[in-house]
Amino acid sequence: MIEKNNNPLVSRAVADLAQSSYVGALIYPAIFCTVIYATGYQSMPPTFTIVCMCVMVMACIGRLLLAVEHNNIESIVWVRWFSLLTLVIVSSWSSFWAYAIYTDGLNQTTLISIAASVGIASAGIGTLAPFLKLSYAVMYILMWPSGLVLSIQPDGVGTAYAVMLLIGSFFLSFVNVRLHKQYWITRRNEGL
Repeated sequence: MIEKNNNPLVSRAVADLAQSSYVGALIYPAIFCTVIYATGYQSMPPTFTIVCMCVMVMACIGRLLLAVEHNNIESIVWVRWFSLLTLVIVSSWSSFWAYAIYTDGLNQTTLISIAASVGIASAGIGTLAPFLKLSYAVMYILMWPSGLVLSIQPDGVGTAYAVMLLIGSFFLSFVNVRLHKQYWITRRNEGL
């Protein structure tokens, strides 16, 4: 939906995303730290944990700075940087938890990570509704790596969870399209 010209609807969508970035940029590292420190996962392996955390925090800081400056940056450039930083954040999150599931299998902590990933993906499709491709990318990056790792677990339970993630992602895909259409219809109708 992003257009090359800097029309008022795209500017409004950028302002909406900038507003949601303030809380959104803080939630990823907060949930990540809470889960890994409450469950002892910070020592799994420490270097990988620190790298994922640092990348996530730096990208979140970048998103905060971008949100503050959203009025001073051309909309298409803003969306590209926002998209890049968002994809870095969710890739860091997803890489860590896919690795945790691969090394430790299903346990209480990795199940919490799956639930958190689905929750963040669900929230993301609402927040990112103006930009359908980004919304899809975030959802799939959050859910599919864990699902793929679950599918290769030696027991059938991992496969069951993988199938649930696959079905859930298809359901969220339909919700995603609906929210995207509703967002733009609402914004167009506001302009009438």
